[in-house]
Amino acid sequence: MSRNFPVYPFWIIAFVAGLFPVNSWQLGWLFLSILCLLGWSMVALYRNFQELTIPKAPVLSAVLAFWILAFASIFWSAAPFVSFLGFCFFSAFPLTILTGISCPESFPLTKIKNALLIVLGALGLWAMIQFFAFNEIVDGRARHPLANPNALAVIFNVGIFIGLGSLEKNKNKLALVTAMLCATGLMMTSSRGALVAFLPAFIVFAVFGFSFLKQNLKQVGLVLCTGAVFFALSTMGEKSNETIAVRTVKTLSGQMPEVSGNRLPIWQGTSDLIKEHGLTGTGIGTFFLYYNEYRS
Repeated sequence: MSRNFPVYPFWIIAFVAGLFPVNSWQLGWLFLSILCLLGWSMVALYRNFQELTIPKAPVLSAVLAFWILAFASIFWSAAPFVSFLGFCFFSAFPLTILTGISCPESFPLTKIKNALLIVLGALGLWAMIQFFAFNEIVDGRARHPLANPNALAVIFNVGIFIGLGSLEKNKNKLALVTAMLCATGLMMTSSRGALVAFLPAFIVFAVFGFSFLKQNLKQVGLVLCTGAVFFALSTMGEKSNETIAVRTVKTLSGQMPEVSGNRLPIWQGTSDLIKEHGLTGTGIGTFFLYYNEYRS
């Protein structure tokens, strides 16, 4: 295969498909996105097979061990085909990253990163416009171009950390602006789950990147302050009873019945399922087959 074989189309198609432009075709878009990511990995590995060097790090060893466990689970799964699909889904992104750091010349990280920063920043700005200009239309929660505001909030969490990790000692203004816009976008989605998920992720970021954090303390503080300000400003929407600030306060005070009446039993049932099946699990993707036995 020629070394000039174009690989950028794989990334572009995978990204667009990952946004599910037509919600009724979600499974088709998901399949296309995974296929493109795996296709890019195969092309990159083939082109660089002679010079391939796999980096050694404890975290990569842990990921590899979990990867092997996920693959092995296909063979004891009650629904092997479902587990095989789950394994392929689980494999696509980590395989892409591993391929990228193993084949750096086929992984133009700076270009990909800058393109992502622009797109994620634009999504954050669009979320703010949705909330303040079209609050009634989006029912108080920014969500477009996705159908679910919680899914969009997850993308903003990713954007915050890509931005923070790209600050480069006060030099990368694009990264700073993107992180701030994504922090704003997160608040505009009114997603409590994404906000809660951000906290442990930031702790991990702070622990393993402590020296980096010290070098960029002002910028990181600015991002966090931006999120806090728009957390408060979110109450200005016409649907202010559904904003992240109000929903979070109601959750902490026990006024949101679905939290205590639905999710806690789900977590308890999941805990019981884990206790019975230990480390091996039931086969990736088969939670839905087993959970009913443990429902409260």
